[in-house]
Amino acid sequence: MRDFLGRTAVVTGAGSGIGAAIARRCAHEGMNIVLADISERRLAEQRALLSETGVRVLTVQTDVSSASDVDQLANTAFEEFGEVHLLCNNAGVLHVAPLLEHTAADWDWVLGSTSSALSTEFVRSVA
Repeated sequence: MRDFLGRTAVVTGAGSGIGAAIARRCAHEGMNIVLADISERRLAEQRALLSETGVRVLTVQTDVSSASDVDQLANTAFEEFGEVHLLCNNAGVLHVAPLLEHTAADWDWVLGSTSSALSTEFVRSVA
């Protein structure tokens, strides 16, 4: 895909950092953008910034470790824009502690936020 103008991008973790930077680049390319993040406040901040670019911006509060949240994200994106051309599964978390102090619950939390659930739900939506 070389022409991004008018296409649609879904970016998770779009409230800050790399996700926000990806969303800005997508806006620069003229893409419709669906911003997904766990923080409503950060989503609102990014929406305000990106709305100034003239592209269509949609925000969906999403916990990517929750299959129902991801399903809602996919349904909302497809209902609003019809197609998704770029999916940036960027959301993730970090547990800061010495490696040997990580518990099984810590690993479940970290790995759950970057699980395959996001991609699976989007694949189901296009099938």
